Amino acid sequence: MVAYKRVLLKLSGEALSGKEGHGIDPDVVGAICDKVKEVAKEVFDLFDSDKSGFIDKKELKPLLDKISKQLGLPSPDDKDIEDGLKQLDMNKDGKLQFNEFLPFYQQVYEQLMAKA
Repeated sequence: MVAYKRVLLKLSGEALSGKEGHGIDPDVVGAICDKVKEVAKEVFDLFDSDKSGFIDKKELKPLLDKISKQLGLPSPDDKDIEDGLKQLDMNKDGKLQFNEFLPFYQQVYEQLMAKA
């Protein structure tokens, strides 16, 4: 994971400076976005332990524990997990689909990159 962070930081720097040093390079930004989506899907699938295609409350706890640890935050309690699920669960079915998870993962990714 550390090597991956270094690659993304390098790509981020290239995106901001542009290939020629003349501003943001949309090709590099697109590649970063695609890679973040790819990794988000891998994370989603990893924590979707029953392979249902959803992350439920039981599966959300270890995910939030891991993210909290990486960000240097205390582990969430049951109320935090319930609140998080309610906030992320756009269709209110009590579980997260990948499209509901992705914006959350993108925010976590940005915070992790800011710490790197």
